[in-house]
Amino acid sequence: MKKLTLNVWFARLIFCLCVILLYHGIGNVGIILKFISRIFDMLTPFIIGGVIAFLFFPFCRKLEIFLARSNLPFLQKRVRLTATLIVLILILFIIFALCHTLFKVVPLIYDGLLILATTFSKNFNIMCDSYSLKFRGVAGLEQLIETIRTYATSDNLIQWVSMLNYNSYVGKIASFVGYIFKFFIGVIVSIYILLERAVLKKTFFRISNLVFSRRNVLQLRRTLARIAQILYAFIFGQIVDELFVAYVMGLVFSLFKISNGLSLAVLYFLFALIPYFGSTIGVFLITFLSMVLSSKQYVFVFIIAFVFQQVDANLINPRIVGKAVGLGPFSVLLGIVLFGGLFGVYGFFLGTPLMAICLELADDFCRVCERKKLKNKQQLS
Repeated sequence: MKKLTLNVWFARLIFCLCVILLYHGIGNVGIILKFISRIFDMLTPFIIGGVIAFLFFPFCRKLEIFLARSNLPFLQKRVRLTATLIVLILILFIIFALCHTLFKVVPLIYDGLLILATTFSKNFNIMCDSYSLKFRGVAGLEQLIETIRTYATSDNLIQWVSMLNYNSYVGKIASFVGYIFKFFIGVIVSIYILLERAVLKKTFFRISNLVFSRRNVLQLRRTLARIAQILYAFIFGQIVDELFVAYVMGLVFSLFKISNGLSLAVLYFLFALIPYFGSTIGVFLITFLSMVLSSKQYVFVFIIAFVFQQVDANLINPRIVGKAVGLGPFSVLLGIVLFGGLFGVYGFFLGTPLMAICLELADDFCRVCERKKLKNKQQLS
């Protein structure tokens, strides 16, 4: 009689548990989804901490190597602790820089929306007067135009934009404060992950060795290393590329003495982080805002931003990001649309590397199947 291995018993146990959960979950889908949502909500600080630790791990690792080579015994004994504290200072500095930038960009967008609301109302009234003369006497249409004119007044639009009805924003402000609190808890969690990453890694692969064979564990390590390489290459490549382009663009705006030039460059940078078409949206958005805020300068803003966007899209970005990710335009667009629809804003930013990871996993799966098929042919022959 064939002796059953631990993997077989573990697989049977998992299968039985899945059948039981499926049987009891068919009639309680809403309760299960609510429970899963609550679990994810509780684990949000740990997810944020894991993401932050993943992003800053390369810098922390290189810093540890640099500190280990120093001639100071105090640092050599506390390499990981010192490197992690420096990373914490860097994280706090980046948070401060982002908040300072947003405090400059958000008022620019806010002023633009207020001016746009006022101008739109005036132009809309002129258009309504024109259509009222054309369609005078037409049953229902003239009344519809007057109804729209009543609601599209300058006061209504400005009140909608300027948040005068602050009572409706109390819940959103409380939710935002909750997200900020979770984010800072996540920063603390990321520091502990960086400090104890050796123990966490050892525990993860120890459990993997119990569940999977040694060959599968080695394949899992190679796959995870390749996924990390794709993510690092895309995220840091995209940020460095767009930050450089936005910085030079801001300098050119300053040389031409364009009002709010640095804020427009920062706004372009935020949209340019979205792959493929984010930079195009950024060009038209900063042109539109420049036209609303200063109608005489928007032509120069469009020309400068368009030139930089074309140079970046055709020369800089393919060399920095394209080679590392290795995706064509169709795959990039499919990834943005697919993962953007599934995960919202996060999917737009990370659609390209996620698509690259999916294709990498599919390639590994096809390679394993081809290897098994070839092995079966050799055994039959």
